[in-house]
Amino acid sequence: MMRRSAPLAFFAALFLARTAAAQQADPNQPQNPFPQIPIPQIPGFNAPVQGQQAPQQQPGQYPQQPQQPGQYPQQPQQPGQYPQQPQQPGQYPQQQPGQYPQQPQQQYPQQQPQQPGWQPNWQQGGGGGWQNNAPPQVAPAIPPSKQRRSADEASVLYAAGAGYGIGTGIWIDALAGVKNPGTAIIAPIVGGTAGFFGVYAWDRNTTLYRGVPSSTALGVALGTSYGASLGLMQLANSDRENHWSFATNATVSWVFATGGAVGGYAFGEFFRPDPRAAAFIGTGSGMLLTSGLLVGLGAGGKAFRSSETRETAQAGSVSSFIALNLGIVGIGALTTQWTPSFQTQKYIAYGYGAGTVGGTVLGLALGAAGKDSQKGLIVGGLGGLAGGAIAGALTSELLDDADGNVTRSGALKNVHFSLSPVQGGATASAYGVF
Repeated sequence: MMRRSAPLAFFAALFLARTAAAQQADPNQPQNPFPQIPIPQIPGFNAPVQGQQAPQQQPGQYPQQPQQPGQYPQQPQQPGQYPQQPQQPGQYPQQQPGQYPQQPQQQYPQQQPQQPGWQPNWQQGGGGGWQNNAPPQVAPAIPPSKQRRSADEASVLYAAGAGYGIGTGIWIDALAGVKNPGTAIIAPIVGGTAGFFGVYAWDRNTTLYRGVPSSTALGVALGTSYGASLGLMQLANSDRENHWSFATNATVSWVFATGGAVGGYAFGEFFRPDPRAAAFIGTGSGMLLTSGLLVGLGAGGKAFRSSETRETAQAGSVSSFIALNLGIVGIGALTTQWTPSFQTQKYIAYGYGAGTVGGTVLGLALGAAGKDSQKGLIVGGLGGLAGGAIAGALTSELLDDADGNVTRSGALKNVHFSLSPVQGGATASAYGVF
């Protein structure tokens, strides 16, 4: 018995010595970089080894799992975080708290850009066909100075050409001294036809740009009016012996008309003005000429007495000539700041006509009651100007169809027409923004 217990006692002592050496490590020796595997502690069954403290768990943390050899040391865990599970090979990365799981991104094959032109467009189910993928062709914007004349401008120029031809025929008859009415009408007819077809050939063989036809027609009209006003003023303010003959008056009118045509064409080619400006200058100057004539005739005396007819003619000729010049200069300057649309000019003409007729009738009636009816012409001349000004102010916001379906203030020109049958006929109505 003694021989067997001696080896057992030796091994027991050796085991206890090594255990004590393991518990008290030499500080001079290098430490094992890998922590030892702790023995799992089961609450209530295992007690901590003497000399060791049980790991204290922070509030809100889960117990740390033992770290396997070969892993990196875990970072200190903040309170409120979940413990990081060891990542096994072949697993996806862990999801952070509050984030959605990232799905593996699936890439689709890139489609080749379609070439412009006709491409097949087959639909699911067997239908489909061909479609044109080419982008729509947008015409480049043409500046107003390079735009071709409109149809309205062409019609005005044709009328001016025919009128100039008729005036040329009258001038030829005046120079030839034709007295027979049947013979005298031939030259104006031939001249008017030649003027119309001359403008037609000019328009077909050249490019008339926007503003050129209207400026040319305006030059013809203003030149003819200017020459006629000069002849009327010379006739009213000169003695019978010094009156211009009919041939002289016709020559003066034809020269001014020709000069106006040439000047209007040159002005149009150089400035390319808005056709509406040319129309407004022409119509406005004609209105002022008419009103000036009425005011002069009304203020020039008593034309119903033969002895005062000369004074009335003198006043009328001078006032009309002055009004014509004011119209050319004043309205020409106004168009540099405001050019009314054709719609506005139409209502200005309506207002001027209504004011002239209504004022003349009212003035003659009032003048007849006061035994001086001639003064009523003044009311007519001023009434026409007032009516045109009021109509222009009320319709100044209107635009033309070429400007778009809006007014100058931005409101839609939403006009509706209706025709309702009634007993014995029908009722037509129109409403909206004109």
